Amino acid sequence: MKASKKQWWRVCLTSVVVAFALACSCMIAGCGGGSGAVESKERVPEANVDPSRIDSGSYLADNGFGYSADVWYIDGDTSRPGFYLEAWTVVLPVFFDESGKPIDPNCDATIKDKHLVPSEECESGYDIVFVNPMTCYDSVSNTWYSRGDYNAVMAKVVNTKWKSLTNESIEIELREDGTLVESRDGEQAEAGTWAITAVDQVGLYWDDEDPAWNYAIHCDSNGKADKLDWGFDGSGDYARVD
Repeated sequence: MKASKKQWWRVCLTSVVVAFALACSCMIAGCGGGSGAVESKERVPEANVDPSRIDSGSYLADNGFGYSADVWYIDGDTSRPGFYLEAWTVVLPVFFDESGKPIDPNCDATIKDKHLVPSEECESGYDIVFVNPMTCYDSVSNTWYSRGDYNAVMAKVVNTKWKSLTNESIEIELREDGTLVESRDGEQAEAGTWAITAVDQVGLYWDDEDPAWNYAIHCDSNGKADKLDWGFDGSGDYARVD
């Protein structure tokens, strides 16, 4: 009988210790004492793209703001506020509220270590890093912005070949690794790199030149990219040949 009582007390004591340990674990996890989900949620994304290579958008589109073609909306939701990049300068984001009214529109910006930040005299505070040309994150407001589907735009032009509309001996190839090759009469002439710079735009970088020669991506009725438009006199346009 004594042995049974000892066993019973031992079971009760063990249960209490286990329950207490579980409660402590839950409290630590709930209060952010762990190193998992909380850190992952608060971690600032890496700045993968230099803001100087982010284009404001193509002249083909019209967003109604009159400044650029592309608008970066909170979580990509067009019913929510966001910002646009003023035309001809890639370092001036103009934020707008729910009514579309600009917030501190005359605030200049600078680039520091691939971060887009406001100048000291600005009232607005932000620290934007571009994850890719379609997605960015503001670590001041902890807000994600998007202006399109990066993978969908990339798929339109990756591994494609194009022929000059003014000189049929010139062809370019946009390779999957981001390199660009120009051929003249079938012989390689120049090399460079290419990148998506806006929701309907691709940039060609010759010999690491900066900024890029930006081309608007035209698509046919089936959504297939069939022309790269330089946007000036047409002398640099290309037609799809693959």
